[in-house]
Amino acid sequence: MAGNWTPAWRVTTTRGEDITSFVNGSEGSIGWQGSPGDTVLIELDPPQVGHSAQAVQDEGGGGTYGGEPKEQDLRYDPGLGGGSARNSAATPTLATDTDWLRQTGVIIQRPDGEGGWTEALHWYPREYTDETYVPGLGHGTTRLIFVGRHRLTSLGRLVPAASGVTVQTLTPASASHSRLGSVGTEVAAGGETTMLAPGDTVSLAFTPPAMAEGMTREYVLVTRGVYTSTLSPSRMQPQTPGLPTQFALLQNRPNPFGQATTIQFDLPVRTKVRIEIFDLFGRRVKTLTNMEWPAGYQRLEWNRRSDAGDFVRAGVYSYRITAGSFRETRKMVLLAK
Repeated sequence: MAGNWTPAWRVTTTRGEDITSFVNGSEGSIGWQGSPGDTVLIELDPPQVGHSAQAVQDEGGGGTYGGEPKEQDLRYDPGLGGGSARNSAATPTLATDTDWLRQTGVIIQRPDGEGGWTEALHWYPREYTDETYVPGLGHGTTRLIFVGRHRLTSLGRLVPAASGVTVQTLTPASASHSRLGSVGTEVAAGGETTMLAPGDTVSLAFTPPAMAEGMTREYVLVTRGVYTSTLSPSRMQPQTPGLPTQFALLQNRPNPFGQATTIQFDLPVRTKVRIEIFDLFGRRVKTLTNMEWPAGYQRLEWNRRSDAGDFVRAGVYSYRITAGSFRETRKMVLLAK
């Protein structure tokens, strides 16, 4: 869809909080953190088009959504929240996947014309800021119901451009999986599927046709899929490397960093892990995890936010892991951004 994005006229929560300035996409907007059960009402006024675009960032966490899509039917069971599906100790089954998907995402609703609401999309944002375009929402209010814990960064409507565009679907010329080798057939349009386990990468190459003089081209990568704990045995060859032989805390990457950085650590056995971040004065600013992790090559991301949810200042920070009797500390540099 080609067009011009306009921020929503007004965005409020059902508690009466006006969060429009937080999610208007301006340079100073800080976004808004939604927790399981929170409901947001979006007024796109003036209602010239019936489309809205949302950009949110997956912040993890959990929750449940029960019953019909009415606010009085929302329930949140904190006993089901926390952690990540990939760290679950449960036996990987489709039931596990179904339970996990019921505990995360954002439900996008539109009025049903009879005073109620109908679901337009159950959206599962990814780890980083993730945009989606939802057509057919009508000219009235749009409602978002948070099933998981996510951060909204911008909300608005897309006014289609007066002149059309030519859309071309490009089939990958090649696709190389870091563990499975060539997966060109699986990731092609209309193909099968391929699994991305933690640490996996897929490198894609495209060969676009020649472009006429005076024209410009933009690329949009379209992906579909959901988180899953089930890995098909037929797609697991060659075998995943063995478990680590010792505890280790690796240097964060990238370092220095501006917006987010990844911390990796190795666990030879299942262990309770606590990873904390401290400033130069030794004050703890963030506890990234304090839970039991399975053996393996693990990773976490820090998005430069403190435990209070605020962005921390640029500077030198240290991060420390405590896993059983293993303790190690490393330093990292946060740049101003």
